[in-house]
Amino acid sequence: MKPIFYLPLFLLTLFSCRPAQKSDQSTFQEVVKQHLGDDFQTFPNQDETYILVFSEEDREGLLMTTFLVWDKESEAILYQRTVKDGYVKWLNADEIVYKDTPGIIEASNPNFTYKYDLKKKVKTTYNPNNNE
Repeated sequence: MKPIFYLPLFLLTLFSCRPAQKSDQSTFQEVVKQHLGDDFQTFPNQDETYILVFSEEDREGLLMTTFLVWDKESEAILYQRTVKDGYVKWLNADEIVYKDTPGIIEASNPNFTYKYDLKKKVKTTYNPNNNE
C-alpha cells in the first residue's frame, strides 16, 4: 500500500484522541464553585461583560457575604472580597459598590461603603448620599 493511504487514517486517529475543550460556562461554574460553593447568585452588569457572583452565610449572627466579579472575556476573577453585615451591587457597567462593616468602628470614619472600578482597579470610599 502507498504511504498516502495511511495519512488520513493517522490524522483521524490523532484528532479523535484530542480531549474536548471546556466551554466558557463550565470554566465559570468550576471557578465559582471552588470559591463560593454550590449556593450562589449571579448578576451580570449592564453590557454583560462582567458577572457579579455572591453567596451569603450566617456566622453566629453575622451575615457574611463573599463575592467575586468574573470577566467573561478573559475568563478570570477581577475582584474578590468577603464583607461583614454588608452588601454588594452594581453601580454601573464598570463599577461595584459594597459595604463592609468592620469589627471595631472608629468614630472618625463612619462610612464603610466602597466603590471599586473594575477597569482602573481602584477602590475608593463611596458616599451614597453625595454619589462621591
